[in-house]
Amino acid sequence: MEVLGILSWICIATTIGFFCSGIPVFIPIIKNGSTGNTQFLPFLLGLMNGIACLWYGVLKADFTMIVVNTTGVVFHIFYVTIYLFYTKEKESTNQKSLLGCAFLVGIYVYFNHVITERSVVENQLGLTTCLMVLATNISPLAELGNAIRKRNSESFSAFMAGAMFVTSLAWTLYGLLIEDIYVQIPSVPGMVSGITQLALLGIFPSRGPEKRAKAD
Repeated sequence: MEVLGILSWICIATTIGFFCSGIPVFIPIIKNGSTGNTQFLPFLLGLMNGIACLWYGVLKADFTMIVVNTTGVVFHIFYVTIYLFYTKEKESTNQKSLLGCAFLVGIYVYFNHVITERSVVENQLGLTTCLMVLATNISPLAELGNAIRKRNSESFSAFMAGAMFVTSLAWTLYGLLIEDIYVQIPSVPGMVSGITQLALLGIFPSRGPEKRAKAD
């Protein structure tokens, strides 16, 4: 099997593994009946860019992108649905969800009715997906300041951070081989995001409720 074929299956395996990394996060949510400190934005963005990247993959007729993003859409529909059901901040999460839907409808209308030339659609949609994946990869770092201030990285997941790093590395190499800059660009910050989260988990381990109470 050629290098591209091997790397394609590595991307599929590692990315699906990354999608599965949300399962350990949602098991406690279901058991406790609360989302706790878990962030909603990464899962919402994951669903949004999964849909956009699937569209881009279909336009490019890229087997790897189609398989990965079809799987990703299914996983993230599950995650978003569970989060919306258990969150206590329903107004905020519902607003974010509506904004996400409005954005997807907007780009659908734009790329189907405003732009008609296929090559232009492919390039602009590629840029759009690039920016969306980039936002997803760096969104966990929104808690960076909070983790440093409280000296507690409880909002991060070691499993998800590690999976993000490995997955982003695989996609960076894949993007280089297929010469697609829209695949390469967002994958590099994904590696940085994963490493940063793992570093914070090592420096500021998550503490139990008693230790948090004393610290506060």
